[in-house]
Amino acid sequence: MFGVHNPLGSRIGKAKDPHINLITLSRLSLSNKTEIKNAAVDNISGRLRSPSSKAQIEHIFSSFDRKIIARVLSSNIFDHPWMQEPVTRFIAGSTEQELESGYYREALIWLTSCHKNVDVKNAKLAYLHLAKDITHDEYELIAMLGPTPEIAGLMADDGRISRKALFFLAHHDYGAGNKISSNIYSKLKNTLSGEELIILSQSKNKFILENICKNPKSSSEVAANAILGLIEKNGNEYDMKSVEKICLLIEARPTGRTEVIRIIYDKDFHLASLIFGHYLRPGKNYSPFSY
Repeated sequence: MFGVHNPLGSRIGKAKDPHINLITLSRLSLSNKTEIKNAAVDNISGRLRSPSSKAQIEHIFSSFDRKIIARVLSSNIFDHPWMQEPVTRFIAGSTEQELESGYYREALIWLTSCHKNVDVKNAKLAYLHLAKDITHDEYELIAMLGPTPEIAGLMADDGRISRKALFFLAHHDYGAGNKISSNIYSKLKNTLSGEELIILSQSKNKFILENICKNPKSSSEVAANAILGLIEKNGNEYDMKSVEKICLLIEARPTGRTEVIRIIYDKDFHLASLIFGHYLRPGKNYSPFSY
């Protein structure tokens, strides 16, 4: 009955309320209290992840402060197709002042990342806004998040990109065709250290894995791990074509072929059996086991 009223707690509760009207939520999002602002940003994010209507998204993008929208975009992945047009307008409306602010650039960086249902036009638009005066740290963050294939290609061709950013790019898969991956690997291959080869043997990029396996500086362990990564990329399917390709990769190694197969045997007996079977077929006059 005589409890003390807590106005801050009351406003935080309102900011978290999923049913609060957007006008009040917009006002709360501009609060100078961090807890209230954060709660409002989380509330907006939730509404954009599961929008009740296209009109709701339009209202949020047109009525809320652009700084708040940038904060929402910089920490969330939104796959809803209704988001594409508002995001396009948001990026296209960038001002020079916004492009100089960290929170806004972080939002654009996040929009370049390659995820389910990514709108590639928006990703490229965001990247081109950043590219005018992009920093090494921003290059590296985009590369680490995993950009769309088109952006990865633009980055690999950019003479300003750091080696560290290229190394991050080599971890991601860019789909059909090897042009982008080949460009990235060609700029790294001559300077890769043993430790870097170990890291890249865990790449999600098939072209990179194949070349890590064939790289003469790769240890037998690294080559074996790259091969196991290729099988995983193939959905752990052990079809004849995949096995033949793996055997060719092993044969391309100048030394340590037997050791590569032994390591595979210890980690994946079924695959090793198929490799043995490949060389035991009638008519095979080559075996890697003496190397």
